[in-house]
Amino acid sequence: MKQQKRHEQHPKYHFDILSMKRGLFVKGLYKAVLSFFLFVFLAFPVRAEEKILLFSSAAAVKSDSSLEVRENITVAVEGKSIRRGIFRDFPTIYKGASGRTVRVDFWVKEALLNGNEVPYRTEPRSNGVRIYLGDPDKLAPLGTQTYSLSYVTTGQIGFWGEYDELYWNVTGNDWAFPIEKVIFSVTLPEKVSFLSVDIYTGFQGERGKDARLLPDGSVETTRRLLPNEGLTVAYSWAKGVVFPPKQPLRYTFFDKFGIWFFLVTPLLLLTYYVIVWRRWGKDPLRKPVIPLFYPPEELGPGFLRYVKQMGMDNVCFTAEILNLAVKGFIVIEELTLEEAMERLRQVGENGVLKGIVALSSKLAGRRYSLRLVKERALFENFSSEEKILLSSLFGNGREELLLRQSNYKILEEARERLEQYYRQSAKPLFSKNTLLWAGGFFIPLSFFLLLRWGGQIQLAAFLMGGTGALMVIGSVILSAWRGFHRKRRFIPQIITIIMLSLFFSSLAGSFLFTLSSAKKSMLLLPLAIAAIALVFRKLITVRTERGNDILGVAEGLAMYINTAERHRLEMFNPPEETPEVFERLLPYAFALDGAKTWANRFNELLRKKEYHSTWYVGKDASIFYTGEGISDITSSVANSIASSSVVPGSSSGRGGGGFAGGGGGGGGGGGW
Repeated sequence: MKQQKRHEQHPKYHFDILSMKRGLFVKGLYKAVLSFFLFVFLAFPVRAEEKILLFSSAAAVKSDSSLEVRENITVAVEGKSIRRGIFRDFPTIYKGASGRTVRVDFWVKEALLNGNEVPYRTEPRSNGVRIYLGDPDKLAPLGTQTYSLSYVTTGQIGFWGEYDELYWNVTGNDWAFPIEKVIFSVTLPEKVSFLSVDIYTGFQGERGKDARLLPDGSVETTRRLLPNEGLTVAYSWAKGVVFPPKQPLRYTFFDKFGIWFFLVTPLLLLTYYVIVWRRWGKDPLRKPVIPLFYPPEELGPGFLRYVKQMGMDNVCFTAEILNLAVKGFIVIEELTLEEAMERLRQVGENGVLKGIVALSSKLAGRRYSLRLVKERALFENFSSEEKILLSSLFGNGREELLLRQSNYKILEEARERLEQYYRQSAKPLFSKNTLLWAGGFFIPLSFFLLLRWGGQIQLAAFLMGGTGALMVIGSVILSAWRGFHRKRRFIPQIITIIMLSLFFSSLAGSFLFTLSSAKKSMLLLPLAIAAIALVFRKLITVRTERGNDILGVAEGLAMYINTAERHRLEMFNPPEETPEVFERLLPYAFALDGAKTWANRFNELLRKKEYHSTWYVGKDASIFYTGEGISDITSSVANSIASSSVVPGSSSGRGGGGFAGGGGGGGGGGGW
């Protein structure tokens, strides 16, 4: 007894007693909660699963190849998904074996619920029709209910060389419910034996065999089908039992010959453009070219080059700046590295930009500045090109412009304004023959309409969809290439190309995924069409008679400039060669690719006269006394202008072939 009391007085004993009491309390609470949930569960029974208990379908093939089908769909209605009734989807648009889009007829004959008529309505879908069975004003009765749907459809029989066939998706693979059992039977107009019966079960594309062929020729599944699983059958029989409907002649013709309309399109388009190019893609007859010794006052050197090559480049831009200099409006000043750094300090550039300019100076070899000569600029009359350049380069009171990348916006704006002026001024000089070029699209457009009319939707989509997409992308690529070639902003064009590519890929991705490798290779044909159209867009652009006259001016000056020996031109009475003549025509010589020859003709004269340039300030005046020296100056200035026009940081470098879900029929359904 004492021992027990001592034990009871021990702290550990008290702890064990307390733990036991807590455990009993928790266990009692657990039993109470469990009893409560059991009471609730038993008081409110859980609803059973909504499912299709039996999908019984019987198809009768008529002698005219139409198909009459009766589907008895027995469902367990629990009021969850099935509130008013069920719906049945039925496809009416398929892809035929030839790639032609096939549309079949479909109409409902009868709708029943447990043998009594039930309201129904149809609703068009993107690829077929949806039939709603049930009264929209009443709830569907709970429990086991049988909905019956009778309908007629056409175009479901396949007529092959040695047999005819019904390849039929009995249930469809888009049911929201599991299907406990499927039974299908088919009858023919005559009592004949089937040559073969193939069965496929499972999800779309699978080739399961979870069904059996019964002695009477019907088919019964041997396991439960999950949602989106279905039964597909293929019955074949001897020919002569069912007669094919008469297809419109255009379908049979284009099924056989439609591919040739697609294949010959690039060839016909090329033939058309060659004929147009040979007839209208040549410049008008030109007058004989004779040497010219003085350029017309209204035609600048850059514009002459623009007309000659029918496009703008940096040589046009540089030639106009050289022309401003030799006319005395600006001075091109060569700077040493130290002078360039001093100029930067004067305009308050920070250390990072100084380092950039110092590095670019070492790499380029020379740095230049353009200085405005106010006295001449204020009082002389300017040509349009001169007004554009002077206002762009020396706007906002600017008197000096260093040719460096931080000034790229100024130079780029000046170049773009000059190009815009050239383009506007040259409109009467060029004929793009736009109507003749656009007329070529009548060929693919006509074939596109013919292929669509003949039901060859896939070929028509290849033809116009592929050509249109590739032409848009090709145009953007050409635009980007021109921007790259001219050392202008290239990144925006690349981004545009990527975005367009992603856009068209997303549109065509699912379409291309279903194509065979042979059909994918057919995409080369739209590529050829787009390439032919883009190439001939440039080729059939010609000069007008006025354009030819200006081209004659450019070639006449080039004839004089590029003739190394003066005596060869004596019969044309050329002017006396003086430093003034040399200066005046130097920008034109540069624009017409004859600066070196022009300078070589004058090197002895300039040395003898001890020529000193007023428009160019450099370290050594004797550089003008050799053709190599002057060519070096003009090229260096051009490179400096071009590199200064680039955005900082941008780059300028380089058998049974069946399966579940196949065949006609199909679709699916659910509750509503």
